[in-house]
Amino acid sequence: MAGSMRHVKWLNFKVPEQKADPSSIRQYFEEYLPDDIITYDVEVVDDRFHSRYNVKELTYEYRIWKKDAPTRPLYERQRVNLVEGVLDVEAMRPWGKAFFGRT
Repeated sequence: MAGSMRHVKWLNFKVPEQKADPSSIRQYFEEYLPDDIITYDVEVVDDRFHSRYNVKELTYEYRIWKKDAPTRPLYERQRVNLVEGVLDVEAMRPWGKAFFGRT
């Protein structure tokens, strides 16, 4: 299975004003966070901003994995739903369209 995966998370936190330099914070993250966590950007926001409550867009991704598939998802095994039965894809299509693009 070839491909890539990108899961983007936004977070907010408060720092003392004298340490609020975005480039220093990003450098600190790059030095001390594990290699599988990458910081793309750090920016100063309004004190009332909250990454959970001020969100403008959410994307939900549902993944299923057939139990009898020839390979198993090593790196995604905690992020997929295991399905043992037969999937009726045609019956699922209308429901998938119902969710696509909704806000």
